Amino acid sequence: MTDPRQIPLHDEDQHDLGEIDKSNPFSPKGRFTRLSYLAWTFVFTLAAFLTAFFVAAGFGVDNPESVDSTAMNVIAFSFMAALAIPGIIFGIRRLHDTDNPDYWIILIIIPVVSFVLWLYLALKKGSVGHNSFGPHRPTLNWETIAGYLMIASIALSIVGGIIFMLTAA
Repeated sequence: MTDPRQIPLHDEDQHDLGEIDKSNPFSPKGRFTRLSYLAWTFVFTLAAFLTAFFVAAGFGVDNPESVDSTAMNVIAFSFMAALAIPGIIFGIRRLHDTDNPDYWIILIIIPVVSFVLWLYLALKKGSVGHNSFGPHRPTLNWETIAGYLMIASIALSIVGGIIFMLTAA
């Protein structure tokens, strides 16, 4: 029996009752924490590199005379378009976690602004609890591991790039 003197719960309080976002990660509806965003980005980046490697090996890139450049360009464009769609969805979900509108994802088409947006998505702490885009989505264990692997790979890339620039000069 409910107490009539009890203050009714607001939407923000639903998180405290255990409501969590269980939406499909490939749906633009819902939220991604920083580590979830980095984890899914890491998985798709890894898949992109592996796929590109096998496609290039299948086309015999080691022998440029045997490569049909038109077919290779069509496959490369299709591949990049197919990878862009999940990347946009992950960005939208991350924007939702920071309580920002999804149309901000259009900023990724502006070269320098896209880098700033990526930094914002990777570094900005998300909303605590329920926000205007739904309840909090907890970071899964595998996402935590993959997110930290993404951070490590970014750090190694930066260090490797610095070492390369210093030794190439």
